[in-house]
Amino acid sequence: MKKILLLLFILACAAFSANAQDLITTIGRETIQAKVLEVSPTTVKYKRASNPDGPTYTIYTSDLIKIRYENGEEDIFNEALAYEGSPYAPSSINILKYRHYKGAYNPRLYVRQWGDPYSPGWSGIASAVIPGFGQALCDEWGRAAAFFFGNLALTCAAAAALENDSYGLDYSFDSDYLNEGDTVAGILGLANLAVYVWGICDAVRVAKVKNMYYQSMRTQNAGLNVRLEPFLASTHSPASPDRFTAAGLSLRVSF
Repeated sequence: MKKILLLLFILACAAFSANAQDLITTIGRETIQAKVLEVSPTTVKYKRASNPDGPTYTIYTSDLIKIRYENGEEDIFNEALAYEGSPYAPSSINILKYRHYKGAYNPRLYVRQWGDPYSPGWSGIASAVIPGFGQALCDEWGRAAAFFFGNLALTCAAAAALENDSYGLDYSFDSDYLNEGDTVAGILGLANLAVYVWGICDAVRVAKVKNMYYQSMRTQNAGLNVRLEPFLASTHSPASPDRFTAAGLSLRVSF
């Protein structure tokens, strides 16, 4: 019995060693067993796993679909081909409008995953440059129009209030008070600033929530999802009433 267990252990170690390598998949669907040395925006340098002391090869990232590293992580260079024929394919998931599920997800719990269709960071930056542009990047054109024209209307109203004040009544009888037009323009300006900041935060939130919905649909399509996630927990030792923070990994299996 001991010999059988030892043999099984040796075979398992051999299988693990055989899989402990990087896999490079080209757009021609060729899989290269390799040890990746360097990845740049344009090229990948590697050695073949069968000859680790041999020559160093260079391949353009434009000729690759993905690299799967020995630790399980992946770099995707051609998302369309990487997803082709997979339940993870974006075309197989119907992403509904944000309003249909906005209350079902907490954006504070969002964790970025490869394949997420929207970028919260770029959405926020886009709305900071042009109000509503971030929502448009998330395919929420109604929200985009609301924020764009809302900011535009408030800006025009504030400018009109200042212009009317220039030709309006003379309040010089009491210089301690602001002119009515200045007051109205100030209120509209503050409202415009509030809507502007709200639009930036909303664009980030929309991107996160839509990505979370996308991840949920992707998990359902996959049928079984196994994830290893880090965690922090506050606990205490039986020998001491003082609490301390513990860190670790949790295994999450979703059906």
